[in-house]
Amino acid sequence: MCDATVSYALLTRGPLPLWPVWEDYLQHCPHGSYTVVVHSQNVSTSWLPAQALRIPASSTAIGDLRFSWRMVGAMLSTVQQAQGTRAPNGCVPRWIHFASESCAPVRPCARVHASLAADTGVSRMELRRVPHQVPAGYGVPNPKASQWMTLWLPPPPGRAG
Repeated sequence: MCDATVSYALLTRGPLPLWPVWEDYLQHCPHGSYTVVVHSQNVSTSWLPAQALRIPASSTAIGDLRFSWRMVGAMLSTVQQAQGTRAPNGCVPRWIHFASESCAPVRPCARVHASLAADTGVSRMELRRVPHQVPAGYGVPNPKASQWMTLWLPPPPGRAG
């Protein structure tokens, strides 16, 4: 049961314009199998989904996160928040999926959770060769990864479930 529990980490500058799409997606998840963690630079919480856990202001990275160490800090704070909570099924999430305000799910939630549970211990990152990014003097394309990924989260030390 816990191996199919996912924390959806939404990193955003402000409100989530695609929240209705996420809400529909989450309604089709196995009951109690997820949490939602939001890292937002927007100080207002009126737009925040009721079920979402917000990263505390003291742990919020401010400024442009793209291609910076601030992004690493933002992601780390969402991992810490995810590992410090339990989903309604009683489990600490074993997976964390990172997305931004412009991302929307494209596969049914139940299918995603089943696929993850079948592959425990293996993080999911997209990696592809991008020919137009070959540095001068190198004959091999650079690997390029999507910034959004799904990582396996082993239980924190001393916490079962």
